[in-house]
Amino acid sequence: MAVAQNQSRPKAAKGKKSKGKLKGIKEKITKVSKKAALKNVKTARTTKTGKGARVKAGHVKKTGRQTPVSGVKKSAGGKAVILKKKTTAVKKKAAPKKTPAKKRGVVIKSTKSTVKPPFRAYSGTKPYIFVSYAHNDMKAVFAIINKLNYSGYRFWYDEGLEPGEEWPEIVGRKIIKCGQFLVFMSPFAVKSRNIRNEINLAFSENKNILVIYLDNTRMSSGLKLQLGSVHFVNKHDLKDEEFFRKLRSALRK
Repeated sequence: MAVAQNQSRPKAAKGKKSKGKLKGIKEKITKVSKKAALKNVKTARTTKTGKGARVKAGHVKKTGRQTPVSGVKKSAGGKAVILKKKTTAVKKKAAPKKTPAKKRGVVIKSTKSTVKPPFRAYSGTKPYIFVSYAHNDMKAVFAIINKLNYSGYRFWYDEGLEPGEEWPEIVGRKIIKCGQFLVFMSPFAVKSRNIRNEINLAFSENKNILVIYLDNTRMSSGLKLQLGSVHFVNKHDLKDEEFFRKLRSALRK
């Protein structure tokens, strides 16, 4: 029994030595791996450009390229793990296309008028008032003659033109037969050749002419000479009540 005990002791010593060797080998391996990882980290922190300049880790060049390393993290086993930062490509927004004045906040007005005639032009045999006006003043003119029409005044204006009729012939005939010639003057009216022709015909036929100034209007010397001696009413200087009172006193039924 004593011999058996003596033989078992060396075996135990051999086992301890082998364990110690394995432990030493593992420690050497971990040290080597740590050194290699640290070396990789140091080299990865800087990247060389074409001219030899160095760029720090985590920074991005103006060209938009990404450096390979953004950080280092140790794992549970003690090994260094290199973390790479992902970058996403930034898409440039397309510049808005320039369009006409619509998208610049500017409103384009149509030249076509949507104002409807307030009543039918007079077509009977009784005396009537011929109305001369610029189509740009249509809204203001229609509001005035519509109110007077309810009071029993008879008006003829270009609403009475039928499709296919010759405009100069019809208008000329209506001016010659009218009992009174009413013209609405404005900055638009002084530029109208048709209104000027209608005024000339009314003067040549010795018609009773009444001028309504819708706005403060600068007239040519010829118009001043023609209209300087006729009766007029300045609507732009009067309140509605006073304006219609003066207008009714100057009109003929």
